[in-house]
Amino acid sequence: MSTRHWYLFLFLALLSFNLQSACGFGLEVGANCYGTYECKPGLFCYQSKCISPSGQACATNSDCPENFACRFQLCVDKTTLQSCSQTTTPCATGFSCVDGFCTKSGEGRTCRRDIDCPTGLVCDVENGSVCRQGNQCVENTDCAEGFICDRDRCIEDPNALECVVQDDCSSDEVCSNGVCIVP
Repeated sequence: MSTRHWYLFLFLALLSFNLQSACGFGLEVGANCYGTYECKPGLFCYQSKCISPSGQACATNSDCPENFACRFQLCVDKTTLQSCSQTTTPCATGFSCVDGFCTKSGEGRTCRRDIDCPTGLVCDVENGSVCRQGNQCVENTDCAEGFICDRDRCIEDPNALECVVQDDCSSDEVCSNGVCIVP
């Protein structure tokens, strides 16, 4: 991408963000959503609801302030999460009750690669090697290197060659996080 195109892209992205903020575009906390792109800036879509993270990183609920729960290693407002009970208020199919809130089944399970996680979840090796929902995407360029867009989620490219050292990759690739990628 040329520098000129990059500046145009950046300008349009900032303009879009500013218009969303200024004109009130985007869904409010608790509104139904399909993806984070539908929520107001600063919110993200979790379990089909726009939720507000506190911005604080966490590993467990005890790391978060009062009325917040730890999801995706971020503290989120509990009022935006669906509460549950194993006996009286079960979760929908594909979700399980964890710490009193419905969580996608398998989320938080330890993993080494995406294949270790249930469908719809990815292995987040950079944040504790746990299964979580993958980043949302429309096309492959929306995903990080070594990942592709599959059913609107970034997943590890199954065709990428695994590597331990640079010699495991072809001359036009580099070994990055155990996968050969084109820089």
